[in-house]
Amino acid sequence: MLRRMLPRLVDCTLLFRPGFALTVCGVLLLGVPGALASPAPLLDHVIVIVMENKSYDEVRTAPYTASLVASGTSFSNSFAVTHPSQPNYLALWAGSTMGVDDTCPAPGSPYASENLGHACEAAGVTWRTYSENLPSAGSPECSWDSSLYVRKHDPWTDWSNLHHLNERPFTDLQVDIDAGTLPRLAFVIPNNCDNTHNCPVSTGDAWLMSNVPAMLQAVGSRGMVVLTWDEDDHSSANHILTVFVGPPVLANHVSTQLINHYTLLRTLCEALGVQPFAAAAAESSITDVWQNAGPGRVPDTIRLTRPSPDKISITWSTSCTAGVQDYGIYEGQLGQWYSHTAIDCVDDLHDLTETVVSSPGDRYYLVVPLTSNTEGSYGVSSVGAELPPGSSTCRASQISSSCQ
Repeated sequence: MLRRMLPRLVDCTLLFRPGFALTVCGVLLLGVPGALASPAPLLDHVIVIVMENKSYDEVRTAPYTASLVASGTSFSNSFAVTHPSQPNYLALWAGSTMGVDDTCPAPGSPYASENLGHACEAAGVTWRTYSENLPSAGSPECSWDSSLYVRKHDPWTDWSNLHHLNERPFTDLQVDIDAGTLPRLAFVIPNNCDNTHNCPVSTGDAWLMSNVPAMLQAVGSRGMVVLTWDEDDHSSANHILTVFVGPPVLANHVSTQLINHYTLLRTLCEALGVQPFAAAAAESSITDVWQNAGPGRVPDTIRLTRPSPDKISITWSTSCTAGVQDYGIYEGQLGQWYSHTAIDCVDDLHDLTETVVSSPGDRYYLVVPLTSNTEGSYGVSSVGAELPPGSSTCRASQISSSCQ
């Protein structure tokens, strides 16, 4: 609902309605029902890979896994929720273990409670899962191919309120990447050898080395790949490795925040613009791993006043934009959220106020540090429909030439 109402709030945009003074702090839109304060930036694509039954120290030094740790953010205090495997998958997908231990089908299923698949569908967010050795899309089989595939590792199969044809064999992942149809959210479940369940760490590391590079390329400049383990091997209090990798994530960074599968679920919700639910709603957001957490984010406080009937005066603070000197100002018409255009460039060395000639009618304004990645919208097509994630974005740098 929020996404239909407002311009896309990537990391540097704010909405204002002229005609009255308004102060907005941070990225929470005051007075807008349902607005989300989302420390994780909205991402175009997230791919989650779930491996099996190895502890933090067992896997973090494997050669390719270590390269992912070095190129992204790892969590030194990441823990599974419980033992055995199955309830951990349920926790990550639905924010609850559903009281399940180790049974297929899960007792009481199919469930109708909230889960990532249903939440994404309700929000218009595309999703798919890709499981190795799955016999066919949406298969209800509990095991297949000498138990290389097991349904217990595919929690989405236990719910009735989602589209099961989104549950695909792993080979469909490359098909979707090649077709340019990678969903916003993808879960990847290697088989019971490649996931390190029945095979050594070296086997899983080799599988990651063969498959993750294509995933990293596919998620693009505003996407990330998440690598995590369902549980440890009962050797280290369920201490597991979790790694975020992608352009929005700090490189060679170790977060000491205490996280678990519920925390990760919350982060996925925030990155997709979905309201966190179940146990994820009570978790603290992950805030110390994002590239755009410093200069280049939205100004901390902005005020709009109307000094004359045809002009809008915009004033903003510097507390969230230290070191930024150039800003772009965009204008759009209320109700046409994806049609805003650049109208001014401010380069007067921190004289953080500007008066612009306003167009007739109700308008909104975006103030964008030109050090940011994007002003926020994918724009509209010739028929007025919003362009999908992955389209060429309107970048603040498009108007930076007037700031030279």
